[in-house]
Amino acid sequence: MDNSAASETPAEFLARSEQEMLALNKEVGLAFWLRATYITPDTGELAARASERSLAFDSALIAQAKALKDVPTDPESARAIELILRGSSMPAPNDPALRAELAQLATDLEGLYGAGKACDDNGDNCKTLPELENILAASRDYDEQLEAWQAWRGVSPSMRPMYQRFVELVNQGARELGFANLGEQWKGGYDLSTAEFEAETQRLWGQVEPLYEALHCHVRDTLAGHYGEDRVSREGPIPAHLLGNMWAQSWSNIYDLLEPYPGVAPLDVTAALKAQEYDAVRMTETAEAFFTSLGLPELPQSFGRTPCWWRPPITTRYVMPVRGI
Repeated sequence: MDNSAASETPAEFLARSEQEMLALNKEVGLAFWLRATYITPDTGELAARASERSLAFDSALIAQAKALKDVPTDPESARAIELILRGSSMPAPNDPALRAELAQLATDLEGLYGAGKACDDNGDNCKTLPELENILAASRDYDEQLEAWQAWRGVSPSMRPMYQRFVELVNQGARELGFANLGEQWKGGYDLSTAEFEAETQRLWGQVEPLYEALHCHVRDTLAGHYGEDRVSREGPIPAHLLGNMWAQSWSNIYDLLEPYPGVAPLDVTAALKAQEYDAVRMTETAEAFFTSLGLPELPQSFGRTPCWWRPPITTRYVMPVRGI
């Protein structure tokens, strides 16, 4: 990335940097896809170098955005520049050596996580993360689930000093951007100050907290009935290894235990839409109404304004984005 921001308007800077970013992201994405599918020292080195170039680009981008922050411009460009200053999930220190260290740490941590295996005391009978996840999802044996849960958590201790250093470096990068730490920078990326973000989060949590308390109560009571109160207290926390997910972040895998109305067919949304005579146009207009209610713009007039404006695809594919750092 060049240093021409001083001679550019904010809008010109944003247009140029977007094109440069698209090209770089393709290169970085390919490197990390290769790393994720073939975890070797060579692919780790390629990914680390790509990550270092990405961090260097981000540092240059942020420096140029800083220079343009107070330049008069249109509201959209001003907001885009502000988001550049707040938007990095892994801000690197503005020092080449530290930036390279951060890139290598991030790559090494991801590699250790992706290749991690839980083995017995003799180094045999090793299981990968997907294998351990399958146990949590399918097993209803308390001890087997607990063993799988604990086994994966034995993989991570070696990562601790690396991650501690990683946190030190990203916090230094955040401080160079004017934030107290990376957490404050993350919380400042929603068109709100950090204090406003925290207050809004608490307000929203207050609205859903009763629902979550009732949900937890139902789950805890049901699991206590299934495993016994000696294993699941009806008053204490729910043992996380019984929730069907390695991080207890989704409970869908234990729906067979928690189903509120066994034997009752699920809602048939397709049939309901057909009964109300929904077609592609009406569904799109309904979706558009939702987004415009949030303050987003309407669909352009060029979108589907002819009698044959939409045809359903023969197949629909969801393409998983490449996971980077």
